[in-house]
Formats: sequence, structure tokens, C-alpha cells
Amino acid sequence: MKRKTAEIVTGALTVGIVVLVALNSTVFFFRLDLTENNAFTISEVSRNLFTEIPEEVSITYYVSDRLRNRAPETQQVIDILNEYAAYSRGAISVDIVDPQKEDMTERVQELGVVPQQIQVVEQDEQSLARVYSGVVINYLDRQETLPVVFDPATVEYRLTSAIRDLVRDESDVAGLLLGSSGESLEEDYQMLANQLSRNFEVRPITPGEPIPPEVTVLFVIGGAELDESELFPVDQFIMDGGNALFAVDGVTVDLQENFTAQAPEEMPILDMLESYGARVEQELVLDTSNRRIPIREQAGGSTVQSLEPYPHWVRLRGAGANAENPITARFPGLDLYWPSPITLTSERGEVLLETSSESWLMREEFNINPNARAGFEREREDTRGRYVVGAALSGAFESFFADREVPDGREPIPSVEDGRIVVVGDSEFASNMVQYTESRHNLDFAVNALTWLSNDEELLEIRTRPARDIELNAIEEPALRRSIAAVAEVVNIYVMPLLVIGYGVVRYLRRREQAHREEGAHREPDHRGHRGSESEQ
Repeated sequence: MKRKTAEIVTGALTVGIVVLVALNSTVFFFRLDLTENNAFTISEVSRNLFTEIPEEVSITYYVSDRLRNRAPETQQVIDILNEYAAYSRGAISVDIVDPQKEDMTERVQELGVVPQQIQVVEQDEQSLARVYSGVVINYLDRQETLPVVFDPATVEYRLTSAIRDLVRDESDVAGLLLGSSGESLEEDYQMLANQLSRNFEVRPITPGEPIPPEVTVLFVIGGAELDESELFPVDQFIMDGGNALFAVDGVTVDLQENFTAQAPEEMPILDMLESYGARVEQELVLDTSNRRIPIREQAGGSTVQSLEPYPHWVRLRGAGANAENPITARFPGLDLYWPSPITLTSERGEVLLETSSESWLMREEFNINPNARAGFEREREDTRGRYVVGAALSGAFESFFADREVPDGREPIPSVEDGRIVVVGDSEFASNMVQYTESRHNLDFAVNALTWLSNDEELLEIRTRPARDIELNAIEEPALRRSIAAVAEVVNIYVMPLLVIGYGVVRYLRRREQAHREEGAHREPDHRGHRGSESEQ
């Protein structure tokens, strides 16, 4: 009886300990994450957010049960949100709400959560269902909404930046200056503006106008048409402590004129960048690592369209990225359209991106027409090698107008002690062309660069941490790619099956040997007993 009582008491104590541990899990929290870069654990800056939050931040994740039951990603988002609450020491609270079950769909949409449609199959019938997956963050009388939250890889960056913006009551402002009169933000860079708006307040900048003081970072796109009077505000923005990303061409391309390209004799923006330490050459880089372009050709009486390799559309992957710089530390890839090489002329310059070793230059007759591919390799053997197409400059800069006549006689700021500039030798990489070549990672690179320029490297570390490309296609060197593919084929088709068969044979032989030993052990006493009986006789 005493033993039974002890068992009951022990069981009750065990249940009580489990309950107490569960109740205290929001205070004493531990997670074992064995993935590369701890992809499923929030970073240190997110864990320490409680030190920046004077009052409680409330997070509400509005997620439909119909989506939650079908998409495991939503549970990963919930796990991340619970980590925020667990590490916050009470500074962050989290609620999970199904807006349809709570009959508050209209209210949720007023908060900015955008409904999505998914296909569901129930009782052998397929239908469309409206579901929600969005986050609303409240702090004091301020509110921030993440309209659609689904990708666990990006949710931490979005949450941490949103919480910081709410608590600090401010957000970074990105100015976009288009240097071509024939382009507009709405028609040519709408996808970029939408992507940047998730992390910055986007502000269009008119060429020649002073840069507003609230602008944190400036993105200058193109610039072949900008004269010195229009470049003066950009230079002074940098000299006044602002940082800038320049996406410029050494060779201008006109698609309206049947793929014509030329190197203008005068481009003040190239002179200004060279004074900072990065010379964009008036040449084109071509590469065997490239994107394909649709080509229409006449075949008999019909027109046939095919996708052909186009060396002018250079495809950059991890091997050409600088792993030491936060912008390209975990590089997801970048596609450039008719890029120009960059020569660093100052020690303050740092290489960000290089083409593959199988790239080459086009320096004279700029033949870019996809239907005239025969002339693409004219200078290949003489110019083969890697070329810099992206660079970062940091340190002290002198004004481009320090020793030249200033427009309108204005007094320039002569220099800046600690500035940052990023230069990419292609003005099209962030245009709407990314949707035609499936190159949305280009927009991620732009956000990474602007985040680094805004001096928020902690957030950039969060943003780049989960990125990883383990596909064989990411290997640039053709010979290495073929070798690894051959090894993978041999291992998967021959080695692994042989190992399984070998293991089975060894296991079978061992079991048979063990069976023989056991059979011999059973027979031994019988023989002894039989021989003993004979001796007695």
C-alpha cells in the first residue's frame, strides 16, 4: 500500500513539475537549432529588443485556421512570434487570432491586413477560400501593419524593423532619383518602389532639386542625362553626411532603336564617381554565366520563338560575391543587364561583385542585338577574366565641386569624414525587367545595399542570415559544376544502392552465423548426454 501511495505522489509531483516548467517557459526559454546560420532562431538583436522598449508592445497575428491547417509556414511564423515574447521579459505580448472565427474580417481589413485566396479541396470538391495571414503591431497610440506575413525567412527582419520604427517613432526615408527623362517611377521602377516601401519610406527626388533633410539614403538610377547643376545636390547630400547607391551605365542602351548602344563622350556622373574612387568604364561585360533572352526567328512561313543564352545579361552567383561585406555576405544572386566594369581608383574602395572567370569585354563596336550573336565573342580571347561590376566606398570624401565652378555660385560643403557609397555598373538591375527574367533577388540586393548605407548593419545581418543557395546551378565554373554533378550522379545511382545492398548482405551473414552458433550450443548438451549413457552401458 505504501508503494502504491509513493507511486501516486511521484506521478503527481512529476505532472506538477511539467506544468510549472510550461508556465515558466516564457521566462526560461531555450531552443536547439542545428540549422546553418541558426535559420529558425531569432538573432541577438531581436532577443535584446526589450532593452529598447519602455512600454509594452502588443503583436497580433491574424491567421485563418483554414490556412493554418494547410500551410506549415504559418506555424513557423507563430513559433518566431512566441520567441519574441519569450525573450522580451514581458515587453512583448503575442496573440494569435482567426479573424473569421471571431467575426472580425472587416475590422482586420481596416487595419490593413490583406485577404488572400487559396484553393481548397473538401469532400472531393475544389473551391476558392479567402484567408488571412497578417500582423498588426501596437505601441502606445502608434500602429504598424504587415499586410501579408507568410515567409518565415523574412518575418524576423520585418518584425524587428517595424518594432524599432514604432518605438523610436521614426523610419528611414529612401530617396529615388531617376537620371533619365524617359523613365518614371510608376512605369519603370514600380516593383522596386513596392519592395523598398516594406523597409523605407520612399520619396521621389526631382533632378536638380535639393535633397530633403529627412532623406536617409539616396538611390541614383541612371544619370547619363544629368548635368553638373543637377549633380550638385547629390554631391552635397553626400558631403552633408548622406549615403548613396549609384546604378549607372558606362554604355547607354536604347531598346527602342533596335538594340543600339553607345558610349557618350561626356557623362558628368561618371566623372563625379571617379573623383570618389570608382571609375565606371565605357565598356560592356559579357559572361558565359548569363540569363536567356526570347528570340524570334523566321522558319519557313512562320515565326518561331526560343530562349537563347544572352551573354550581355550577366548572371552573378555566390562565387563572385564578397563574403566579408554585409551586403553580399550571404549572396542570393544578382542579374545585370548590359553591365559595365568598374575600376577602383582609391584605397577606400572595396569589391562587392565580380563576374565569373569566363567573362570578357566588348570595348569598341557595341553589338548587343540578340539576333547578331556571331559578333559577341570578337574580343573574348584578348579580354577573358573576372571584372568588378559592384563596389562599396567608405571613408572620407572630397566634394566633386571642391575645385570647380559651383552652379549658381553656391558655397559647397568641401568634404565629409565618414561616408558610404555603393556603385553598380548597371542602371537596369532594379527596373521592372526583373519580372521578365525572374530576378526578384535583384530587389533584395537593392534593399540590402540601402540598409547598409543607412548604417543599420544589425538589421542587415538579420535580413541576410537565412539566405542560402545550395543548387548545383549556383556553381559558376562549368568544369567544377560538371565534376560535382558527375560525382553526385555516381554517389546517388551506384554508391548508395551498393552500400544498402552491402549492409543487407553483411547483416544476413551475421544473423546466419549467429543462428549456427546458437544451434551448435543447443546440440552440445545432447551429445554429452548421449556419450555419457554409452559409457554407463
